[in-house]
Amino acid sequence: MTEAQVKKEIGNPPIIENFKTLKVGTKDTTTYWRYENDMTIIFKKHIVDGIERNHSAMLQKVQEWADPKNKDGIKLLFK
Repeated sequence: MTEAQVKKEIGNPPIIENFKTLKVGTKDTTTYWRYENDMTIIFKKHIVDGIERNHSAMLQKVQEWADPKNKDGIKLLFK
């Protein structure tokens, strides 16, 4: 689903996380929309890439992606 389709189905997110992740190798950005029930929808290139039902678990995944052993790595870009 696209961002527009998600907005149509479940509405605008109350919170869009104040960071994006940027994969170094591909320059691809990922954004995070957080809803009231602690669910986070993860978008890559404006398409749903995943849904995390627990915000703390989503933050843990972001930290794991940032592991320097990961050859692609990520950067966090704060808005």
